[in-house]
Amino acid sequence: MEYIEVPAPPPLDALVRCFWFRRGPVHAEAPQTVVPDGRMEVVLHLGEPFAELNERGTARRQAPALLAAC
Repeated sequence: MEYIEVPAPPPLDALVRCFWFRRGPVHAEAPQTVVPDGRMEVVLHLGEPFAELNERGTARRQAPALLAAC
């Protein structure tokens, strides 16, 4: 898996902290807990979307585009 963060260029840097990209196979990875950080994220899946687990442990694919905030 490859993960990179790129700072937003001006003038977007006034509103956007960074762009992040993850590349690599989606399968065969252990589930990861996402801890809220108080930031809003716009997620665009350009490849196969991630799966998310509900409270019963049942997986479902994320939407191709979503807005996440905590």
